[in-house]
Parts: sequence; structure tokens; C-alpha cells
Amino acid sequence: MEQVWLDQLISDAERVADAAVRLNNMRVDALLARISEARHAQDAAAREAAYNALLSEMPPVLRALDPITLDDLQTSWVMHRGFRRKRGRSIGFWLLSVVLLVLVGYLTSLHDRATDIAQTMSTLQHARLSEQAVKLFYIARDHTDEITAAQNNGQQTLASQTFFHTLADLQEAQAGVASVVTDSARITREIQFWSRRLYDGCRLVRLAIRALECTDPAIEDVPAAQRGVAGQVGYSSIPPANLGDLIAGKATDAGVKGTAVGAIVGAAPAGATVSATLPPSPSNCAATKAPLDSVYAVLDSADAFFACVGLDQITTRVSSPLNALYIREIQAALSALRSWFIPAAYGSLGAAIFFTRRFLNPALPNPDTLRVIYRILFGGFAGIVFAWFWTPLQAHGGAAQVLSFSAFGIAFLAGYSTDILFLLLDRMVDVASQQLRKSTAMADHASRVDAGVMAHVSRPSGGRSRPAV
Repeated sequence: MEQVWLDQLISDAERVADAAVRLNNMRVDALLARISEARHAQDAAAREAAYNALLSEMPPVLRALDPITLDDLQTSWVMHRGFRRKRGRSIGFWLLSVVLLVLVGYLTSLHDRATDIAQTMSTLQHARLSEQAVKLFYIARDHTDEITAAQNNGQQTLASQTFFHTLADLQEAQAGVASVVTDSARITREIQFWSRRLYDGCRLVRLAIRALECTDPAIEDVPAAQRGVAGQVGYSSIPPANLGDLIAGKATDAGVKGTAVGAIVGAAPAGATVSATLPPSPSNCAATKAPLDSVYAVLDSADAFFACVGLDQITTRVSSPLNALYIREIQAALSALRSWFIPAAYGSLGAAIFFTRRFLNPALPNPDTLRVIYRILFGGFAGIVFAWFWTPLQAHGGAAQVLSFSAFGIAFLAGYSTDILFLLLDRMVDVASQQLRKSTAMADHASRVDAGVMAHVSRPSGGRSRPAV
């Protein structure tokens, strides 16, 4: 037995004994006696015996010190003083906790705003404001005298009351639509901004990994060459201002920077004409379809009436697809938030709260940095897994919000205590195994019954085979 090994074990045993006495007020007379014997060991046989005696005495004391481990005592325990507090590690943990708390608050606020806007826009989409406005126009046209008399002398009739009441409702609904569309555009831009930042971050990580793994300079130059080609082409996603001019080759800097479309697709053959089929504008509808002059005249009158009474956002011809577009964008963002980002944030925050006890308890050492990072990452994974089983696939009204926030709370608990996740997974495995065994047993029983029936049917009776049914 080498003396160096025995000295190291004696040092560990002294730390264990000192921590047991100071933290748990334990009597460790047997361990102290083994330490004294190890110090006075002279020959190799005595050192071997002392070494084995210390190994047998230390585990019960370490179990009494749980959750403190021997590694914690070796790295941060100071004899006769206690644990050494690392201020930099504590400050880093608290900064990380604040970042997680702000992230959870921001994602929750984003989820609330997006849910409220999606519900409001869905309600307004089915309100049929244009239809209500047209009905208001017919009331005004059929009861002009009554409405004018009500304005002059204040005598209200049923028609005038209906007119002014409907007009006020439509004006309020129009203001609500304008506000919701503005909020929808703002929150859509916000979601798209963070989505691009997340994509850029993942792309940088991927490029960094490829740079670390790549050793061939020829391969490293390929992305740069590709970027050069893309820069020379200069594609753009800006839609053209005038489709007819673009197809005729007159527009530049619309679909392709500095190049006309006609030059790209090639010149047209001789005698061929290139034109765009555009929908007729409202001004030439009556000229192209004479039998519908009266209809278009009524529509023009209705549009003029809407503009006069303050309903300038409502028209009879132009329908805005922005509401449906915004609803799809927001619903897709809500699906990602409810299934991935918010559960991961809540689970990571729960893991951070779990370590808060370790940092606030002077009798416990500061946890290792890698351990904190691993636990927070695993807490995020646990939150995502719980969201898979707790978030409903389809829900209506406020029920979806209540159930989803219940899932967020469960994700927080899963991050705080990972035992909940393992318990859930083990229970689900048991239930699935029982169902599988039950289905297998039922299938075996059914096959045996079918075999018995077929054997009974095909059994010969009186030298003749019974015909199969």
C-alpha cells in the first residue's frame, strides 16, 4: 500500500468527519478512531488494514450527509470553517435565473396577446360587416325622410332608431377591426423577428460545427463561392408595383434587381404579344357589362354612402385577405409556443428554482456549473415532454387557454422535480405493456376459438364429412 493513497484517504475522511460534526452534529467516534490508526500505521500491512478500515467507516457517514457528496467536500469544503462560497458562480446563476424569468414572462405575455388577438379576429371574421353595412344603406335609402326628420326635430321612429343604432355598432366594429389588424401586424412582425433570430443562431451553430469538423480547404471554400453567386444574381422577394409593366419588360428593380423580366425570360417571337390578364377595375365594370349598370350604380352609391357616414374601411368590392393571413400566422405561432418554447422555458425555470435552495442554504455547497446547465437543459426537455401529453389538440374558446396554462404549470413542476417525468414515463410504459398483453391475449383466444370451430365443423360424422359452413 502506497503512503500517498493512504494520505489522500485520510484527508477525505477528515473532511467527512468535520462536515458531519459541523452540519449534522453527528458522533463519528469510530471514524475518528480509524483516522488515528491510519496516521500511526508504519508498515505496509498496517497501512493496508487502516485503508480498508477507513473505506468501511466512511460510507455510512456520507449517506447521513446526503445530498452532500464526497466530491463536494473535496472541491469546496474548508476544514474548521465550512463550504467555500464562489461568488462568481452565484452571480452567474442569479443572472441566468433572471434571464429565464424574463423569458418566461415575455413568452407568456406573447402567448396571451396572440391568443386574444386570434380569438378577436376570428369573431370579427364571422361578423359580416359588409353585409350589415349594405343593410344599413338600404335602411337609409328606404327611410330617408324619417331619418332626416329625426335629425331635424328629434322625433325618433323605428327606422331611424334602427339606423342610428346600427351605424354606431358598425363604427365601433370598424374601429375594433382597425385596432386588431394593427395589433396583429405588430405581433406577427414580432414573432417573425424572433423566428429569424432563432434561425440565424441555429445557422451560426451549424456553421461553427462544420468549421470545426472540416479540414479540407477546398470544401471550406464552397459556401463562400455559393454566396458569391447568390450575391451576383441578387434575388428579391419584393412584389412588382405594376404587373403589366413588369411582364412587358419595362419594370426594373421589382422582382430582380437591375434587370427587366423580358431580358431574363428572353425576347418574344416575332409577331407575338405579351400581355397580362388583370381583373377589371371598379371604374370599367359598368362599361364592360352594360346589363349590370343598375347593380354597379347601387354599389357605387353604397360605397359613397359608407365613406360619408364614417365607414370608409368597409367597401362592397374589395375584400381584404389580411385577416385570414394574420389568423394563420398567429395560430402557427401559438402552436409552436404551446408545444415547444413556453414548456421549455417553464421547465428550465423550474430547474433553476430547484437549485435556488442549494445557493441559499449555507449548509449545502454551490452546485457545479455543468451540473446546473445539464439540469436546466433537462428541465426544458421535461417541460416539452409534458406539454405533449397535457396540451389539447383542439379546443374552443377560453378552454384552450386554461388547459394550456395547466400544461405550463405541469412543465414547471417537471423541471423542478425530474422524478415526476420518470414516474410518468414509467407509468405510461406499464399501461402500454398491459394493453399490449391484453390485446395479444385476446388475439390468441380468438385464434384458438376459430381453430376449435373449424375443427368441429370439419370433423367427420358417420363416414361423411360435414360440409363447412
